[in-house]
Amino acid sequence: MSVVVRIATLLAMMAVCLSGCSVESPPPAPQSGAGVGQNAVKAGSPAVDGEVLFNRFCVQCHGQRGNGRGSRRGPSLQVTAFKYGRTGEEVRRSIRDGRPGGMPSFSHVVDQRQLDALTDYVMGLTP
Repeated sequence: MSVVVRIATLLAMMAVCLSGCSVESPPPAPQSGAGVGQNAVKAGSPAVDGEVLFNRFCVQCHGQRGNGRGSRRGPSLQVTAFKYGRTGEEVRRSIRDGRPGGMPSFSHVVDQRQLDALTDYVMGLTP
C-alpha cells in the first residue's frame, strides 16, 4: 500500500473516531404535541424540552430512550451508575464539557435552561 493511501486511510479512521455524536444547532421551540412524551404537560416545559433536545442531539449515540443502541454505539443511560458519576451536576458537566473518548461538549449548542432540561431528562432515564 502506498504512503498516500495509508495516510488517507489513517486520516479517515481518525475522523470517524474523533467525530463523536452529531452536534447541530439548537432545535426550534417545540410545537404543541411535537416530540412530546406521555408525561409532558405542555410544549415548552422542561420535560418536553429535555426530550426534544435528547432526540435531536443524543439518540444517534445513546439510542432511543438512552438504551445504548444508537448508530454510533454510545453507552446506555438506563443504568444506575455512569462512568463519570450519576449526580445531576456530574451529568450536567458531561453534557456541557464532554468526556474523553467520544462524548462531545454541547456548551456551544445549548443554553443553561436547555442544559438543565436535558440533564433532568437523562437523570429520569433509569428504569
